[in-house]
Amino acid sequence: MPPQTGNKTVLIVDEELEMQVFLSTLLESAGFKPVVAGSGAEGLDTAERIRPALIILDATLPMQGGAVMFRRLKCHKELCTIPVVLLSSVDWQTYYHFQKIQKTQADSAPTPPEAFLNKPPEAAELLAIVSELAGGTTG
Repeated sequence: MPPQTGNKTVLIVDEELEMQVFLSTLLESAGFKPVVAGSGAEGLDTAERIRPALIILDATLPMQGGAVMFRRLKCHKELCTIPVVLLSSVDWQTYYHFQKIQKTQADSAPTPPEAFLNKPPEAAELLAIVSELAGGTTG
């Protein structure tokens, strides 16, 4: 079931409480409905249940949780169209190279996310990306 028109639910998947609070507060103040998950497994379960308009995912969750969740999202026939913003403390080239070495995408190159931002993200930049990817500006 695809997200409904006007769906402004954003799933935040990050284990850091400070980042959860920052992102939730930022998104809520912009008219989005944030939902928080603290691990990749919880995030995937939550995504299947609520079908968010967008997912903000910590790419470096422990035990490759972020990478595994991202791969599973992009391989899931019903969730693969949900835009994902990856957040990471390492730059995209380093992350991409690491994923190729780890072969988290089987034998293919890693699928790029819709957006990739360094942690902590700049508030205005993140909101602009979220607004664009989630289907327009908020109320």
